[in-house]
Amino acid sequence: MAVRIKILFWLLLTSTVGWSQNFDGGFFAGLTGNQIDGDGLGGYDHVGVQIGVFAKRTFSDKWSARLELQYIWRGSREPVSDTSGLYRTDLHQISIPLVAVYHWDKISVEAGISGDINVITSEENIYGEFGPDPPYNTFVLNSIIGVNYQVTEGFALNLRSHYGLTPIRDTRIVQRPPGFFNDWIKGSRTVTMSLAAYFYF
Repeated sequence: MAVRIKILFWLLLTSTVGWSQNFDGGFFAGLTGNQIDGDGLGGYDHVGVQIGVFAKRTFSDKWSARLELQYIWRGSREPVSDTSGLYRTDLHQISIPLVAVYHWDKISVEAGISGDINVITSEENIYGEFGPDPPYNTFVLNSIIGVNYQVTEGFALNLRSHYGLTPIRDTRIVQRPPGFFNDWIKGSRTVTMSLAAYFYF
């Protein structure tokens, strides 16, 4: 019996070590440039931040996957001008991205999806803050396309483009022209460009 326990313990230990060799983890932080498709304001005038942790699973020399948990600050802002109403909206979200990564030397490309939960939402203009009307959806899905550059073994830079697969709001101020995208894209959707530094443990 004692021998069987020792063998079982040895198998569990060696299998755990083998699996851990394929996993990496760490944390990241960066900036976001944001807008909302459908609110009538163009340009990445809203600047936010992102910070989080990640786990990376390596499948081969070319392929890996990364699961992340992050706080991300999205929104939209009207450019300041003589006629500006100083409108802005802020979306503070908890996001869970999952991306597949294809590696080529120090450069890799990624694509995936994220589930985002709106924790705090706010809108304001020159007269002050007011309640979102209509309200923002609590849960949304975003698409992710990005590129990574591995600066050192423990440090990488990541540039991403995010676009809402589901609407952040069910209404649009600016309607799309007739055609395929008018039929497919309903409501207002977040659009984000992000730049982050990834640090591996």
